[in-house]
Amino acid sequence: MSQEPVDMSLANVMDSIALNGSKDLLKKFHWAIKKVVDADRQDDEKEEGKEGGLTQDELIQLIRAWEPKRDIMCLYVRWARQLRRNFNLDSIATLLCLSRQCDYTPVDFLRKVKMLSVYKNQQSSYGVAFQFDVPNRHDINKERLHKEFIGLSVTLALLQEQVTNSASILGKTGMRHRSPRIAIPIPICMDKDNAKNDATANVVTHPTVEFHTQSSLLNRIWISIKHRWLSLHITEHLFREPNASWLYQDALVFSFQMMAPCGPSRFEFLSPLAGYCLQFQTQESIEAKRSRLRSIWNDPSLFLSYGNTCLTHFSADAKSRIIIACFQDLLSEIPANSKQISYHRDQSLIRRWTILRAYVFHFWLDAASNSSLKATVTRVTNSTAFGKKKRKADQGCHHTQPTSMQVNQSSRSSTVPRSQVSCEKDSTSSKKQSSAGGLQSIISTRRTPPDPATTTPDQHQGTTHVVLDGKIGKTSKNDTLLSSLNTALKDCPIKNATWTSFRLITADELNRYVKSYLVINRLDGMDVVSELSPLEVYSANNLHDLFHCRLTGSVPFYPRGAIGQIYLTILQEADCFIDTLAKSFHVAREQSEIFVEHAHQLPSMQALLSLCKAVTLHGTVDSKRAIGQYRVNLGNGGQNWVKGAPCALHGLQFAKNLEKDGTYNVTEVLHTIGRLAEFTWKIMCSFQNEANDHPIAPDYFRRQLYASHLNKYLNMDAEVGFEDLTLVVSLLHPISHDVTKHKDTMNDTVAGYTRTGAFNLVMINDDEAIPSIIHFQVLCNFRRVIGHYVVPFHKYLSPVAKHAREYFARWHRSIHAVYAGKADQVPCTNDRSPFFLDDSLEYSLIAISEEGKHKQSISSEYILTEVGISRTLSLSMFIDPLVNLQHHLKFDQTIELAFACSFLSNPFWFDWTMSTLIPRHNNPNDPFEFGLHPFYDWSRTTVEIFGTWQGGPYNRWSPCGGSKETVIETFGAQPRATRDERRLGE
Repeated sequence: MSQEPVDMSLANVMDSIALNGSKDLLKKFHWAIKKVVDADRQDDEKEEGKEGGLTQDELIQLIRAWEPKRDIMCLYVRWARQLRRNFNLDSIATLLCLSRQCDYTPVDFLRKVKMLSVYKNQQSSYGVAFQFDVPNRHDINKERLHKEFIGLSVTLALLQEQVTNSASILGKTGMRHRSPRIAIPIPICMDKDNAKNDATANVVTHPTVEFHTQSSLLNRIWISIKHRWLSLHITEHLFREPNASWLYQDALVFSFQMMAPCGPSRFEFLSPLAGYCLQFQTQESIEAKRSRLRSIWNDPSLFLSYGNTCLTHFSADAKSRIIIACFQDLLSEIPANSKQISYHRDQSLIRRWTILRAYVFHFWLDAASNSSLKATVTRVTNSTAFGKKKRKADQGCHHTQPTSMQVNQSSRSSTVPRSQVSCEKDSTSSKKQSSAGGLQSIISTRRTPPDPATTTPDQHQGTTHVVLDGKIGKTSKNDTLLSSLNTALKDCPIKNATWTSFRLITADELNRYVKSYLVINRLDGMDVVSELSPLEVYSANNLHDLFHCRLTGSVPFYPRGAIGQIYLTILQEADCFIDTLAKSFHVAREQSEIFVEHAHQLPSMQALLSLCKAVTLHGTVDSKRAIGQYRVNLGNGGQNWVKGAPCALHGLQFAKNLEKDGTYNVTEVLHTIGRLAEFTWKIMCSFQNEANDHPIAPDYFRRQLYASHLNKYLNMDAEVGFEDLTLVVSLLHPISHDVTKHKDTMNDTVAGYTRTGAFNLVMINDDEAIPSIIHFQVLCNFRRVIGHYVVPFHKYLSPVAKHAREYFARWHRSIHAVYAGKADQVPCTNDRSPFFLDDSLEYSLIAISEEGKHKQSISSEYILTEVGISRTLSLSMFIDPLVNLQHHLKFDQTIELAFACSFLSNPFWFDWTMSTLIPRHNNPNDPFEFGLHPFYDWSRTTVEIFGTWQGGPYNRWSPCGGSKETVIETFGAQPRATRDERRLGE
């Protein structure tokens, strides 16, 4: 019997679709047919030599080409079956399948076939819209690709419609409600030749395959391609080094490997990318972290953890501020006479990085966990994108509506100087200063020091050392010394200095004239000694509870008399030191990556000199610290309270004095202070991130209540949380003044607010016969009075916190006694994962049984630590025997032994007994084996060895009460138990 030819015309396909297809599928075919009709109309008008539009035959051929072959079917199964998702593998499979179908390598498909364009769009949530188009490139066939993708969309729609309704799948396509899935009636055709109701049956069940919309498969394919495109180009921007060879094939492989540890969902794929985009806002910040990025390039498994760490480092306020600024920067990149820009290599590096960051953010914000963040970003971008342009600084400092308590505090804040208004107006231009106006401006003032052999004797004159008496606030009783000291202060060059002649000192010059050290006496007995560097930032913890001082003297001075037998010295040559264990002290010098990363925040050298001059002329001398220091203090929560609450701002007299002086630009001075404090804040945040420590100043309500006033006053970013700033200018040479040992009792003790940050700058003026060396500091703190006001019960918990710190210090010392020198990473209170036991540790010989007191003398080697640690570690002596018996005992038998352990006050006897019984049980020549109830085997053997079942040294737990005999007799485990007592016990 001859077979009739199969009609593959679109008309025949439309007939079958009209009978059985959905409306969405009909629309898809109508759209494709319209393309064919338009092409037929243009056939007569097309120019000779040019390729025409899409014809009917071509579309049929494309559908045939996109038939469900093995690759596309496997892709469909991957997306449709209810397997555990893995977006990284899903997107890789999608890229490989699609690129092979289009006859491109995966690298060329991502680099050439599609191009990202950004459009201005007032209707969009962020003021811009992103579109993935086929570019106009001479090395690709745009028309062919366009036709291929039309055929793909039609084929996938047909595939989804047919497979979902297939008798072998019995799936469902359609929107699902927010409520949990419920069983639905699924029609089953019982007779393929008869589609009437009497030939179908409904089964109420859960479908095995479900698509959200008619275009789900197509959408997921292109979502995968877009994310792979993103990961490839972000890899290029982060890891491609200038003037170095670069292979996109290697970058693509790296982008596959770096996401291997990520979770199954798409947003777990996006989260580390968002972390990198938040952390690296400029190309300078990327270059500053080049060594870290290079280590990640060498080990792709580090990519995910570092990106997620960066993400958690930023607060919600900081994230919204950075993301808003990114979208605004992207809008500003689009020229006024254009509606779009595209991502290609002809664009500048900063434009391409801005496009990538915004593209990542617009995907990442769609996560349900980011709904509140997205609402904040959308509200600000919509209000500024197409309306009147606003200052960028104002957008970055956007706040939510304050509460009534916040409003009251705002009304109590002191009046801002008139010059502050102009400071706010100039915020955008001043904050946009490049790094050349900051760190470069400071470093460029250095000069090559003269040869020491050619200097005159006067230039090597030693430093005159002036000290206070041992008690704070009391000077020496020697009247002659006081008289000479007052004369020295009057003749000191710091007051009448030629400030334009000062420049940044070099390390060699500083070492030639003077040595200065910060000394901190820690509670654990180890003192920290940090040598002063020409340009540095440090962060110290708990200075409210630790004695500390600054000691200075002529070379070769070292403060040996102020420290104990154990001390940590951080020399000037150390670029960076981060205490990852105790987290007590961190420091970054000008050459370190952390310092350079944020160096663009620094003001110019001219602004710094103007600020130093203002501090010396209008500051005060604090005799409680050092009589040769000039100080200016400003911040929140001073000594004066307003209506029962700490004041919002204090220290405003300094700005008023500058206005009266008439020779200063008050706006510039205040803004210089703000930039230094903001720079110190960013360095401290980086310290916390690198040390895996908790964030500083995490309380948003407290920041809004107090720190926000200081931020606005000094024109700082809204994320800065400092509440107290002290500017200090002191002389190191030819006269030096020691800072007396003291505690910062005004600093806060609430967790997250215990750190002190300091910016240090050392300058020299060697134009005179005797060089003058000046030390400038910005000390940044948090106020205890604010902590007590915001958290009023905190002062009652302070003794508890103090005792906890003392316990942690003992814990730290005990662990170091065991692990120091035996491991690269020593366990600490915040990270106990490096615990291990092996023969390299310091074991002690301990008598666990003494003859006379017990049945016999038994000794063995054990590790002893602090009681709290030992309580945890000693559990291993219970767990280890139970694990060794897990293949021999049933679950209820193991529970019996665990129950026995719960009655013991220490683990020594149980470990010894089980170590005796287990080898006997495993020995085929030994008649002993554990019985039905191993509880009785353990109790009988323990009594035979030690004379009793409870005892031993170093008790670690307090079990439930009861005498020894009562507990053992309850279960009929005593040596002479009767049959009835044993039966009741069992």
